[in-house]
Amino acid sequence: ENILDVYTKTIGPERTQRAFGWRAIEKANIRLTFGSDWSVVSPNVMYGLYTATTRKSRKGLPDEGWIPDQAVTLQNALKHYTIDGAYGAQAEAEVGSLEPGKLADIVVLSHNPFDEPIEQLLSTKVILTMVDGNIVYESP
Repeated sequence: ENILDVYTKTIGPERTQRAFGWRAIEKANIRLTFGSDWSVVSPNVMYGLYTATTRKSRKGLPDEGWIPDQAVTLQNALKHYTIDGAYGAQAEAEVGSLEPGKLADIVVLSHNPFDEPIEQLLSTKVILTMVDGNIVYESP
């Protein structure tokens, strides 16, 4: 909700329309990296995927989405969190995609985000996490 209240007041309505221009960045063929380890975003990637694809807060606001033409597809949002994030960390040879020779860092989710309404992301849970092929988390 902070983004809805703060941005326009701080940078003005014209600049606000260019804020978080994810789709424009994609159209310019520039790599876009998403992450969950900055203090300005939730560490819950499911929230980030929801926001990137709907341009709404976890409360579903605004109804039409915040600058909705800058939303990205779920497929692209996942790419920005994975292989593009690895690229941003200069680690794409080791992580970011499931390929022979790379570390097997994966999560198993409670729901397939491609088979459910996008709002289901908000309640999707991680049920298993593997790092370098080893299980490091398993839900009870």
